Amino acid sequence: MSERPHVLLAVTAGGDALALVEQAWRVAAGLGAGWSIVAIDTPATETARAALRGPLLQALDRAQQLGAAPSRISTGSHTTSAMVSALVHRARSVGATTLMIGCARGTGGGWLPGGRGLGELAEVLAQQLPGVCVHVVCPPAATRPARAWARTLRWSRPGLRDAARVVLALGVATAAAAALERHLHPANLVMLFLAAVVYVASRAGRAPAVATVLGSIFIYDLIFVAPRWSLKPTEPQYWLAFLVMMVAGLIVGQLAARSREQALLAEARARRTQALNELSVALGRARDRAAVAQALCEAVQAAVGTRADVLFVVDGACQRPAAGAPEGFDDGCAAQAIAGGSETGAGTPVAGTQPLRYVPLRVGERTFALLVHPMPAPAHDALEDQHLVRALANQAAVALERAELEARSIAAAVEAEGERTRNTLLAGISHDFRTPLTTIVGSATTLIEQAPALDEAHRASLLRGLLDEARRLHTMTSNLLDLTRLDAGAIQLRPEWCPADELLDAALRQLEPRLRAHRLEARVPPEALVWCDPRLIDQVIVNLVDNAVRHTPAGGTIRVAIEPDARRWTLTVHDDGPGIPAGHERAIFRKFHRAAGDGDSTGQGLGLAICAAIARLHDGEIVAANAQGARFTMTLPQPAPPRLDGGELP
Repeated sequence: MSERPHVLLAVTAGGDALALVEQAWRVAAGLGAGWSIVAIDTPATETARAALRGPLLQALDRAQQLGAAPSRISTGSHTTSAMVSALVHRARSVGATTLMIGCARGTGGGWLPGGRGLGELAEVLAQQLPGVCVHVVCPPAATRPARAWARTLRWSRPGLRDAARVVLALGVATAAAAALERHLHPANLVMLFLAAVVYVASRAGRAPAVATVLGSIFIYDLIFVAPRWSLKPTEPQYWLAFLVMMVAGLIVGQLAARSREQALLAEARARRTQALNELSVALGRARDRAAVAQALCEAVQAAVGTRADVLFVVDGACQRPAAGAPEGFDDGCAAQAIAGGSETGAGTPVAGTQPLRYVPLRVGERTFALLVHPMPAPAHDALEDQHLVRALANQAAVALERAELEARSIAAAVEAEGERTRNTLLAGISHDFRTPLTTIVGSATTLIEQAPALDEAHRASLLRGLLDEARRLHTMTSNLLDLTRLDAGAIQLRPEWCPADELLDAALRQLEPRLRAHRLEARVPPEALVWCDPRLIDQVIVNLVDNAVRHTPAGGTIRVAIEPDARRWTLTVHDDGPGIPAGHERAIFRKFHRAAGDGDSTGQGLGLAICAAIARLHDGEIVAANAQGARFTMTLPQPAPPRLDGGELP
């Protein structure tokens, strides 16, 4: 089965672009083919007046409404080779089987000056694109093309400011010529008037430059050519001077005006590019849809000078903000923009009399939000600016889609982490709670069923075992609840200055019975103060020392040290046990983690996780390492220690 045919229409600035679009759409529909449109910008069309560029932009909008994929290509040159290269690349990229070159009736349609070389362009394209039918098409005869001279001169109606520039330039040139008349030949005075022409052309454009040329000839003949105050020069050579002055003035004015137009065009392009770049940077920092909406509104405000609002779409309808919809908001226009995926409201074919313009933020078949803004001032309501707003909206739409996908990804990750935590919790409970519960149930059953047959020593042993397992279960449950509260942020930190020796003594007193079989070495600087929450740090010391007791053989040494510094203090617990298995230095701080080969069965895998959570709550950290045994070091920040001065803190 052959691939679906594709029609590519290539157009440029001209008054017939809309008719060419309709014609290409009918051709594509007749062939059952897909189609697209490409607008070719050359240096000539880029500097064309708005009356010629406007229909091109309208044609691109109309083509998009008819299902075409629009695009624009700038060749940077008006040569045939540049156009051929651009069209060949585009035709191959879309897989075109038919290439239609739009031509304004009676002209080259803006492709080449005067329409020359259009047949040559089509012939070269046919050679470069074998298997592609190349056609030069013209709109119906009813279309009335613009006059060639209007395309060439591109006159504009000068305003009062341009007229003032012409008068000022002629006045300055005349005054300078009058001052230098005694020192220069009359023919050299022409240069002063040419300078005036260059100034006006660079500031006001072509039509004021032509007016300056004609005014210069009139003033030069009237004042500086004999006989004065007469328009009939006595010497025929001045007629040649007038002719040269007119030709040179027109050429110089044309070149200066073109340079001015190109500078204005470059400035407009730079402004639009800057607006897109600034929005891209802002959207890169945005992490939710509210930030995306704010960035888009600021970009539209900077680009076209109007206040904009973004209304999010939920279940196919606009979600009105808490502050209320913008003044003049129309639900019908909003619904049409959402359903059709195209602009409605002010300045558009749909409900163009409305005070607001509705631009959908759409990706694929889904509309995420509506950009609502009033019609800009005339200086910012050109079709180029409308395309800029649409480009900004498209960028924001992609950012909204990305933000939604990120939110879904984060929610999925949170759900997966919650599921993993639940599974870990169940596994830990089933492993750690089963043993004490089994012992409690067994001891209680024996005491109830065999109480008369048990002697006092056996009964006391069962009761002690029952009490020990109950305490173990209580400790495990308390640790689990404490860890849950720490992870949930339910525990508020209440730091204060604490004497280090008193803090350590209070914690170690709780472990005196278990420490009797070991040798304890405690090192604390005298009168040292540490900044911490004493309730939580007491629990850290108890957990770390208890962990060292369980892994240190009887008679081994456990070293505990507190070392304060200028901006931090450290707690170190070092034992003589077998150490930490390689690769588990960080994993042991996870909930219910037990290293492989750990022979101790009394731990629940929660004590070190609690220590890590308390360290994080203090904006500190805790690390584990092997140094002839296991060594745990917790480092916590603290402010500058207080100094007593007259019994008061500074």
